[in-house]
Amino acid sequence: MKYLYLSLFFLFMALSCTVYWLLKYALFPFLIRNSSRLTVKHSIASIMMRITAFCAAIFILIEFCSFLFLIPEIKRLRTENPAFTSIMQFRGEPEVLKPGFIDFDQIPVALRDGVLACEDYDFYNHYGYSPVSIKFAFVQNFKHGSLVYGGSTITQQLARTLYLTPEKTFYRKYRELFITIEMELLLTKDRILELYMNYAEWGPGIYGISDASLYHFGKPVPDLERSEYASILSILPNPLKWDTVTFHQNEMLEKRWKQTCRFYGIPY
Repeated sequence: MKYLYLSLFFLFMALSCTVYWLLKYALFPFLIRNSSRLTVKHSIASIMMRITAFCAAIFILIEFCSFLFLIPEIKRLRTENPAFTSIMQFRGEPEVLKPGFIDFDQIPVALRDGVLACEDYDFYNHYGYSPVSIKFAFVQNFKHGSLVYGGSTITQQLARTLYLTPEKTFYRKYRELFITIEMELLLTKDRILELYMNYAEWGPGIYGISDASLYHFGKPVPDLERSEYASILSILPNPLKWDTVTFHQNEMLEKRWKQTCRFYGIPY
């Protein structure tokens, strides 16, 4: 546990120093080189710059403390299943809503493997972030000219589902970074995958693979067939707009479905 605190502390300190250095030296380098010939205007700018750098460092320090307070809550995830998540709140769901939970061992291995193949094939080898996925997402987004691939690992997606929102902002990604680190250090990989599959959004008001199975196919998870695995995994990127019948109208989801079918060795 002490290594987690030390890791987060040094990470935040490094980030604080980097922000301060960039604001102080990179933003106004002429203030450093020509300090003896500063005009009044430049002197005011120098003071404002130093105040900004100091406030940025204080902000990061406050954020560090907020993440420390989150550690006990993440530790409880080892044995407790949340009744409500931030994504449910963001969607305006009633707080009594609780997704049906299915234990890790009861989720078919083939379905778990399909999730990994579609969402995060290197899940058991990385530490919360996948440089390969980030690079792939960057290339694909550049090709499409829009944000169609996120490059997020399963741990990042779980952090967003439980504690953040789906809004695409730099601040959310920043917070996601540290929550992901905490999860990777405090939870086992199997537990992270179990939580992900039980809280991922699979339709309007549908959270978790158990509820998704009943909603889309009218049967429990153990009774699903591999063709149904392929369909239900295909809609995961955008389950609010597409379902297991209509997703064929979307080129990207259709391609994802075909890839999943090939993974399972079934015709399409």
